[in-house]
Amino acid sequence: MTDAARAPAHDTIIQESWSRCRDYGLTHQSPPRFDPPAPGELSALLESRQALVQTTHQEVLPYYGTILANSNCLIMLADEQGRLLQSWGDQRFIEPRQAAGFVAGASWLERYTGTNAIGTALSCGQAVHIQHDEHFLKANRFMTGSASPIFDEQRRMIAVLDVSSDSYLPPAHTLGMVKMMSQSVENRLILKLFADHYHLLSFNTSLDNLDSPWAGLVVFDEQGHVVSANRRADNLLGQPLTYGTIEQLFDVPLQQLLNQPDGQPFSLRTSGHFRFHARIRRPARPAPIQARDFRPAAARSTPQEPHLHALSLGDARMDKAIRQAERLLEKDIPILVQGETGAGKEVFVKALHHASSRSKQPFIAVNCAAIPAELVESELFGYEKGAFTGASQKGHVGLIRKAHKGTLFLDEIGDMPLRVQARLLRVLQERCVQPLGNSELHPVDVRLISATNRPLRQDVDSGQFRADLYYRISGLNLELPPLRERTDRLALFKALWEQHREPRQRAGIAPAVLELFQRHPWPGNLRQLSSVLRVALAMADDQPIQPEHLPDDFFLDLSPETASQTPAEAENTDLASQYQACGGNISYLARHLGLSRNTLYKRLREQGLKI
Repeated sequence: MTDAARAPAHDTIIQESWSRCRDYGLTHQSPPRFDPPAPGELSALLESRQALVQTTHQEVLPYYGTILANSNCLIMLADEQGRLLQSWGDQRFIEPRQAAGFVAGASWLERYTGTNAIGTALSCGQAVHIQHDEHFLKANRFMTGSASPIFDEQRRMIAVLDVSSDSYLPPAHTLGMVKMMSQSVENRLILKLFADHYHLLSFNTSLDNLDSPWAGLVVFDEQGHVVSANRRADNLLGQPLTYGTIEQLFDVPLQQLLNQPDGQPFSLRTSGHFRFHARIRRPARPAPIQARDFRPAAARSTPQEPHLHALSLGDARMDKAIRQAERLLEKDIPILVQGETGAGKEVFVKALHHASSRSKQPFIAVNCAAIPAELVESELFGYEKGAFTGASQKGHVGLIRKAHKGTLFLDEIGDMPLRVQARLLRVLQERCVQPLGNSELHPVDVRLISATNRPLRQDVDSGQFRADLYYRISGLNLELPPLRERTDRLALFKALWEQHREPRQRAGIAPAVLELFQRHPWPGNLRQLSSVLRVALAMADDQPIQPEHLPDDFFLDLSPETASQTPAEAENTDLASQYQACGGNISYLARHLGLSRNTLYKRLREQGLKI
């Protein structure tokens, strides 16, 4: 990708950073506040990050020694709070008045030091290059720098690596270099954690770069379960890795992979038919560590299994649904859960499963809308090897048989093709599954729970859903209310905040935000609320969640009363009331009114509003 193609994205990063700085109350003339910790806190901080600092210093920087030897660059390592841990290189270019920012413990968060490579990389979660005049504070414009986040084996941001100088640094070169350095640190941390106990598979497009930081790295156990992977593996495979097996990623039997000579290169093909060069390293000892979910936190679900009574927070309709479902926990009566998309149907069904005597047995969730229509039959009922063109030579047991003795959850069942509905009805009547390409019947014992966001009775009347199947799956109909209609919203807001916050985040949600939450229509229901809270917690850090921490999309459904007016008409209305109506989100209100942020600030101040 060319620099020109990257420029708009970079410009957006800078604009959003400057907007945050203004929201923090900073001006271009504000002095940076490096907010150093107390001596005791600094010692504890450095001790807790000792392994990270040593890995960077002893195992990564020696490969990049020419950077320090041939330039006046300074390499800095900061933690996920923007606090400087260590620096290496030439400090002679540092302005004397700024010296406090380059000692251990100094904070480079945007709220204290404005737009800068470390703080902005933390805020946007990606590598950035900040030129002299792109710093928000004029006091920082003596330097330029590139910074890249460092993530641990569970994809949590744990640090930032920065290269700064008072000279011009070519963005493409410096940014690429700091990305490679941060990837090297990530790889070393994964190796330290897993190399003794797990199989390590490195792969890349060329045989010559299997040892480079840009090689994909996948960690798996003796049974082939994927335990962790670096971010480069995601890029090479074209998919985010999560729990799964090595055989799902690569077109090779596990035993064949394990039989490869240790450390010797070999060819490897993915399930998507991409070809790579690879090498495997065997563990020295059996693995005591359990498989981890290393997706980004924003995509990760809560690790605790849902408890049925924890869903009861005071809404009468929810409480009724819970009471009714509880009475059928051990009955052979199917349940149909209805509700809007995002209303929490799957969480509710999982809670039912874990409250039942089948809790130790499989819980198999099938999204009928997500499986291509031509594959639904083979996925649900299974198939014998060679049953059809493209079928796996191993065959497939099918999701219904995988749920044997446990719970089968058919989500979005209204989207199931009619021909598949007929086969499912036969399975439910006969309690047996017949795989494709085989005449043998396999008995199954499953607890069936279905869910839909469609009016199934209307679909029955229109012929889109079989009436006989509808009455088979709807022994008890439960309807979960949408978030906007729930009377326990306040308790829900606080419960989900508690679920998504980090242990150190205790400041809570500001009253102004709770008031906005109460007014919001929440078209995406609990799924949207969870997404908003994750973003807000990331932006608020250890501060209370304020309106400025909410994503702009949140305000699109919470328009001021003047939303139907033209920009010219809106200018003549009370700007202060509109500012309050959108929760103080300057960026959103400026776009809505068609004004620049500076013009909007000026007019709000003219109306006597202090911002």
